[in-house]
Amino acid sequence: MTEQIPQQPLEVLLRMQRESLAAGRVMPEQRQAEPLWSGLAFSVGEIRVVTELTSVTDVVECPKITPVPRAKTWLRGIANVRGSLYSIVDLALFLGYEQQTSETEGRLLVLNAGELGCALLVPRIFGIRHFNEEQESQVISVLDRGVQPYAEQAFLHEGELWAVLDVQRLVEADAFRQVVVG
Repeated sequence: MTEQIPQQPLEVLLRMQRESLAAGRVMPEQRQAEPLWSGLAFSVGEIRVVTELTSVTDVVECPKITPVPRAKTWLRGIANVRGSLYSIVDLALFLGYEQQTSETEGRLLVLNAGELGCALLVPRIFGIRHFNEEQESQVISVLDRGVQPYAEQAFLHEGELWAVLDVQRLVEADAFRQVVVG
């Protein structure tokens, strides 16, 4: 049996480096993460909708709504949300769909709309959704006619089309600002 001579640590490391390089192993390719678009997802009827996270300042259970006389049906009234009064718009009714949201079931999306104190009543919130650029659909003409004027783009994810609601476009629309009947 031959006696092994202890090797110096540097020699061991150099030998390991030579063997590693000889084996031809390379580091895996580094990929940059795909840019994601993130938004708050909710439904309006059968339509899946997302809006930019910065467009919504709060999501709350719907408080008691006080009706406003002579207002259009989609303006459900006003409500006190965390100490401030907000106009409550039933988004489904505004977009021309049947009323599907009751105060007890729905959620309010408090909008980041400057001086306009407004909240959208929606039936269901899915939470935050992330989409990559490959899922962006340039063909928004296939969106339902109700949401199409207020959609800036859409994403196709797992066979479902998600309309991106442009809150600024919505709150600046004449139809949205004309709340009085007659």
